[in-house]
Amino acid sequence: MSAIDTRLIASLRTWDAGEIALRGALLVVLGGSPIVRGWDHWLPAAEGLLTDEQVAADLLKQEGNKHYEARRFEDALDKYACAIDMDPNELTYHFNRWAVWIEMGEQYYDKVIAEGSDLLKRRSEVNRSKPGGASSEKVAKLLNRMASVFSRRRQWKDALDTYMESLTEDNRDETRTAMKKVMAELQKEEAAKTVID
Repeated sequence: MSAIDTRLIASLRTWDAGEIALRGALLVVLGGSPIVRGWDHWLPAAEGLLTDEQVAADLLKQEGNKHYEARRFEDALDKYACAIDMDPNELTYHFNRWAVWIEMGEQYYDKVIAEGSDLLKRRSEVNRSKPGGASSEKVAKLLNRMASVFSRRRQWKDALDTYMESLTEDNRDETRTAMKKVMAELQKEEAAKTVID
């Protein structure tokens, strides 16, 4: 066992932040090994310990949520923008801003798609700077918001493709339900085209 532990320790020294989950799994498996003990400095800080900036950003998000519920959309957007400035790799703040844009109407839909596409492209960067920042669950939610915009635009194929991609990230009931609605609309549209032709 000590030969394996030595190789693992050598590997641990070269891994980057994106491999924390694997490191944690190895620590669980090898937890009793005296060679591994003391080399756990690469584990993320205990859950619930946030920086002052992250706490402030979350408070801004909560204020934004109150404005959103009261339908004060401009105020909500201001709070979410400030939260994003403080913690740009927390996707929740982006989702909330998108919810406001979606409520504000079709003229904002392109912003949702553009920002969502940008965050998808930067997924690895987000995870490097904030482990779990672009987790499968969060990316699925990002994709669901984008798909909802496609649905509102009656771009059924784009919506269906985006919901399918979301399911590969996180197999959620809400995604499957939304996808069924899109498939029904797509079938209606295709049936109507068949009747016209």
